[in-house]
Amino acid sequence: MGISHYFRCCLNCGSLFPLKNRFLCRLCWAQALTDQAKKRVRRQINRKNYEAVVLWDWVPDKNNALSSYLSALKGWGGPEEWEALARLLIQQRFKLSLEWTQQSIIVPAPSVRKPKEDHAFQLALAIGKILDIQVLPALEKCSFSLRKEHQRGRSKSQRELLQVKKRENFSQLYLQDYKVIFVDDVLTTGGTAAASLGALSPMKSHEIWCLAQRALL
Repeated sequence: MGISHYFRCCLNCGSLFPLKNRFLCRLCWAQALTDQAKKRVRRQINRKNYEAVVLWDWVPDKNNALSSYLSALKGWGGPEEWEALARLLIQQRFKLSLEWTQQSIIVPAPSVRKPKEDHAFQLALAIGKILDIQVLPALEKCSFSLRKEHQRGRSKSQRELLQVKKRENFSQLYLQDYKVIFVDDVLTTGGTAAASLGALSPMKSHEIWCLAQRALL
């Protein structure tokens, strides 16, 4: 067997470390954790405030280890990785001493990919498994061009125009007795979360959970 069966190369510093689920060595992972958020994050969309529970405050040019890690998750995150992150995010949520009810459902952010290939869906599944809460991929995007609907490279105003709709087989009546936990990987302007919650309204209540908030530079 080759060395790759026993060791992994850190995506940030390049050093070898014993094979684990994470993509960073112990020192770089500790560096990434230094930017854990201290409070709920607020975004204002169309003069309405939205608050989110986030694990990290992410400034891409500030914490290289965290940037390397979040980029790696886009294509390489496995079930064990998402479960570890889900546990950290759940711990972060309960540190805030917010009221909790078990009568909740988890709705992942809409995606142009197949749900099983999407990182927000994988994170939602991991959270649902730990908390024993149902995950419903109830949303889909319905704006931007017909050929490409990704938000990358779009301005803040363009992101805020994002439109989301419920999938045809989803019943709105189901939400009236449940708190909705909306799950995404990165919160930038908050446009996706706002559009998604608007599409799901009316609902009993909601929370927004994200791995990281990206600084608005």
